[in-house]
Amino acid sequence: MKVQRSERGQTTIFFTVFMAIVFLGMAALALDVGMLYREKRMVQAAADAAAIAASAQYSSASTAITTSAPAAALQQAGITSSAVVTPTWGSGGTAQADVVVNISQPTPTYFLGAFKSSMKSISVWAVAEAAKPPSAACLVSTGAGIAGTGDPADCSGASGGIGAGNSGKITTTNCGICSDSAIYACGSSTISGTSVSSEGTITTSGNGSISGSKSPSGAACASPITAPTPLVYSSGCNSNDSLFAGPNYASSVTLPPNPTGPAYCGFTTTHVGALILTPGLYIFDAGFNLGGGISLTCPTCTGGAGVTLYFTSGSLNGSINGSVQEGFANGTTVNLTAATSAGATNGAIPGILIWDGNTNSSSPDLIYFGGGSGTTLTGSFYAPNSNVYMDNYGVTTLTGSMVVGTLTAGGSGGITLTSPGGGAAAGQVTLVR
Repeated sequence: MKVQRSERGQTTIFFTVFMAIVFLGMAALALDVGMLYREKRMVQAAADAAAIAASAQYSSASTAITTSAPAAALQQAGITSSAVVTPTWGSGGTAQADVVVNISQPTPTYFLGAFKSSMKSISVWAVAEAAKPPSAACLVSTGAGIAGTGDPADCSGASGGIGAGNSGKITTTNCGICSDSAIYACGSSTISGTSVSSEGTITTSGNGSISGSKSPSGAACASPITAPTPLVYSSGCNSNDSLFAGPNYASSVTLPPNPTGPAYCGFTTTHVGALILTPGLYIFDAGFNLGGGISLTCPTCTGGAGVTLYFTSGSLNGSINGSVQEGFANGTTVNLTAATSAGATNGAIPGILIWDGNTNSSSPDLIYFGGGSGTTLTGSFYAPNSNVYMDNYGVTTLTGSMVVGTLTAGGSGGITLTSPGGGAAAGQVTLVR
């Protein structure tokens, strides 16, 4: 009789092999899940960083966020060059804007990839919400309570810190306009800025227009210029009569700087065609009147060297419609540049081109720019207790910031300011998901 070989125990072998495969699969699955969880946290951190970096480019073109977002993401741990970073602007409300960043990064898996290839990539998103301004204002009026004269033809009764009448123009580029008092446009005048804000009212009359993001906020304006240190200089007057005396009309006169005083007093230019400055600080007292038809330049203000024109308190006290119009008269051509911190010389104040030293807001000076003048200023204009008036056909172009008591553009005159920074200040960033 033939005895069959026993097959007992085979089940145990098969079960053992099966369980080994199951345990190995579970281990691989656990390894994949843990690795994916870790990868997702790293990719999410990168998306957060990219969204915050892109939101800081609020006022920039879309190309700026396509550069800043990937750069910020690639700086984060675990992010490889194969990651796909896609930033887009969302649609925030009137006081905010948001940027959405999607990141997809290929992630190799040991077990899950064999069953579903889509598990080989991690995709996450983040949204950063950036507060709009207050945008950086390059034109600020500090003159709360000082009446803006307006243009008599069509602005009677108007008052405030910043105003334009008739067809006057006040324009800023890449920066905003802010007044501690009020802003008004009347006649056919225009006021335009990245933002237009006022602690008081913002009003128009006639065909006047004000464009920009208007926001009467009730908050005082932040000064874009740090107040210069008060000057210390020798008292007395440096008479300039000898420079301009005589019956003959001089083609040009070079005026030396006087950084330590005494000041040029009662400054007038009756017999001069061109007034040439050299780099340094110029101090004027007891009246300043740059006569009509005169050019004021500084040919050697290059390579960081420049000038500062300082007016002592009360040295500019003319009237807009009176017989005394102290400042820059009709037909004047001005082309001046401020010094930089690297090239300041002869006492010039870095960044400050025109500075009125009046500290009495109840008795403001008046700085007058006459009609027909062509004025190009590179540097800042600091006169927080002065009324500045742009008259008739003169258009002043300034690259820098301007802090004045009041600013009025009348007739067809005006001012165009461009921020040298080229953009609004970044607001606070809040990450939302």
